[in-house]
Amino acid sequence: MTAGNTLLNPHSILNGLEIEPGMHVAEFGPSRTGHVILPLANAVTAEGRVYAVDLVPAVLSMVGARANLHGHSNVCIVRGDFERCGGVDIPESSLDYAFSVNNLWCLQRPKEMIKEFQRLLKPTGRVVLVDWEQTSDHLMAPSREHRLNPALAEALFRRHKCFMVDSIDVGNNHWALVFAFA
Repeated sequence: MTAGNTLLNPHSILNGLEIEPGMHVAEFGPSRTGHVILPLANAVTAEGRVYAVDLVPAVLSMVGARANLHGHSNVCIVRGDFERCGGVDIPESSLDYAFSVNNLWCLQRPKEMIKEFQRLLKPTGRVVLVDWEQTSDHLMAPSREHRLNPALAEALFRRHKCFMVDSIDVGNNHWALVFAFA
């Protein structure tokens, strides 16, 4: 089964993370394919919960339809603004992982996203941030002036007491960092 995104292999993101049955995880801004939604739904099993969070109803509809097609009743569709603290209707301190894939380059309020992640994550929770490499020439990549390199992303998170704990090799077109709040 594919996750619908051949440009970025979702399993390369999830390998090495300690995702276990029963966990509660979320992908914020999943796009129509839901970059990691289906592999996460498999990993957390029916005992866990996977939230797909976006503001765009059409995106959520497509992600929900894909989850249903693959028989994942543990995927919850949440319309919410993750660039606003308190903008997502998920219980506070309930998530083990928060994923943001290919979103950082287009955010208007990344500081608010970080605050929302902090509100939603358990004290032991992790943020997995994946975005476009500066050097990628892929046709789907945003313009270079909109991309944020990993060092700047790390500095942004560090200012909010969220520290990098790992990096993940996800190929030539993307970088991936894992963060934890202090």
